[in-house]
This record gives sequence, C-alpha cells and structure tokens, in this order.
Amino acid sequence: MFAPAMGIPEDPATGAASGPLGAYIVEHTDIAQNQQGVYRIRSEQGFEMGRPSIIDITIRKEREYEEVKIGGCSVIMGSGELLTSQK
Repeated sequence: MFAPAMGIPEDPATGAASGPLGAYIVEHTDIAQNQQGVYRIRSEQGFEMGRPSIIDITIRKEREYEEVKIGGCSVIMGSGELLTSQK
C-alpha cells in the first residue's frame, strides 16, 4: 500500500514489520512482562491518513525468544488474480 507517487505516503498497516518491531521494543526498552514472560504491545498506525490500523503483538521470551505473534482484525480492501498463459 506504500505508494508516494499515488498520494499514499505510508502503509495503513505494516503487519510484516510488527513482529520484529515488538522484539526490538522488548530488547531495548523497559516494557513490562506478565508472570509467564509474555509481553503484549499494541501498534497503532494509519490514523492520520484515515485508514486506522491496530496490530496486537505478543512476544514470549525467557532467556531466548520463544514466540512472536501478531494479530488483529482485517477488512478486504481489494483483491486480484494472477493468470499465466499456457504455451
């Protein structure tokens, strides 16, 4: 969705980057964890462009990262189909 030439200066939701972002926040800030070593982070993006997005990030880390998950609700904004020609 990032297309500055078409007037879209940012992605309304960057799901693929949310897991690594969560791990970075856990590693480099003083974010609190629950008793099971689970961190919960909420990423909000796209509000300024009128396409609000909320992505929930869950990180489970003890000595090492055990689990990184992202989630949230979604709405289909478009679809497409890729066809190949048969020779």
